[in-house]
Amino acid sequence: MRLVRWVLWPLCACVAGCEVGQVSAPPPLPVGMVSGIVVSGTRALAGAPVTVRDGSRIIASTRTDDNGRFALSVRVPSTVLTVQTEGIAYVSAADGEEEVSGPLDAQIVYEQGATETVNVSPWSTAAAAFAGYLQSTGIAAGPAINDADTAFGAWLGYAPDALPELPAVGATTLSAANEAALTLAALSSWAHAQGQTTATVTALLVADVASDGLLNGAAASGPLHLGAVPLSADAYREGLAEGVLQTAVADGLMGTAQTPLATAITAYAKALATSASPLFGGDPPPAFAQSSIAVSLAPLPAWTHGALEVEGDVDDPLQLPVAVTLTVDGQAGQSVTTGGAFAFTVATSAFADGVHLLAAHAVDGADEQGQAQATVGFDNGGPQACVVSFIGQPTGTLQGRWSDPAGLTGAWFAGGLVHVLPDGTWSVFTGPEFLAPMTLVLTDAAGNTRTFVWNLRRGQGGCG
Repeated sequence: MRLVRWVLWPLCACVAGCEVGQVSAPPPLPVGMVSGIVVSGTRALAGAPVTVRDGSRIIASTRTDDNGRFALSVRVPSTVLTVQTEGIAYVSAADGEEEVSGPLDAQIVYEQGATETVNVSPWSTAAAAFAGYLQSTGIAAGPAINDADTAFGAWLGYAPDALPELPAVGATTLSAANEAALTLAALSSWAHAQGQTTATVTALLVADVASDGLLNGAAASGPLHLGAVPLSADAYREGLAEGVLQTAVADGLMGTAQTPLATAITAYAKALATSASPLFGGDPPPAFAQSSIAVSLAPLPAWTHGALEVEGDVDDPLQLPVAVTLTVDGQAGQSVTTGGAFAFTVATSAFADGVHLLAAHAVDGADEQGQAQATVGFDNGGPQACVVSFIGQPTGTLQGRWSDPAGLTGAWFAGGLVHVLPDGTWSVFTGPEFLAPMTLVLTDAAGNTRTFVWNLRRGQGGCG
């Protein structure tokens, strides 16, 4: 028996006018862009590896240029993207030593085909951790990221991925980007003040907010510490606020304590120190340090004449420029801005002879104050003297009066030893015969020396 193979052709091959159907390919996804800058400590990071992930899938990677910038093409549907960098070594502007940035990341809600800008920094890293905490409470990824960014923005006053840009010396106002740059620089300053790296602080920020959504120093592992400093809401506030001021001083932005830029910077630092954001987890502390500016004066003479040099030092707990004003009897005179030593020259002849109160008043841009004072006698007139009587026989004693606000420290008479009494009298034994003219020399405590020459036979030297 012969086997016959039957082949069943598609029905359409047997039906007139039948066409073969084609399944349409989906249109290609539009190309989008993710760009930004990577910042750690006080500077943008050049050569940092940047990876963009969609979940666990890497969709693009590159390295930052010499200015710390990156740009990547992406072709994905609307989703949540994570931009990550690895820790790289760089030279810290705070002390010139090499530091490791630590891993940083940022999260964005990406719209298909859009051009997105996202700056990667310690703040964006902490905000991403906060978003992760919010997701653990049941909030979807997109709203969690938006809520985290909003919370950080409410705390810092700017978006956590804002582009940092330090203000120019002499500027009068601070933009949100300026505040971002100052606070990021303050993070490095605060870390170095405790012998730590910015990477350490960033890791603590992440561990902190990832634990309970608050910057309050409490994580699942227990209390957090920055070096020897136990972290708390107050420590975050005060450390960053003081770091802002110290960074501004180090970068020459403060000038004198009264410049518009110094005023703007200290106002921002105060706002940071007194933030009531729930991220901190508690009420804000008093702004800045609790101690006043320490002011000291070098020892001054009890009495003086001519030009008086007044020298001293200030020690500001915030390490800000300090405006020092010297007053004499409460009347303001000279002023100088300093970070330590100061000196003034007082023309004592411009004041009446007598004891005067000198005070050095110090104030910094954060309105911390201090004062030191001393009393100094001014005497530019020199001693006064006259002759009351002369008893020629049998003792030969010359008697007189003297006056001087500073008091006498020396007396010399050409005819004999001078006896000077505190009651304002003086006397000298000349013998039965005395010479004319006669010379009396008096020196006072202010350093004035005055010479009197009398010819008593002609009636000179009387007290009137």
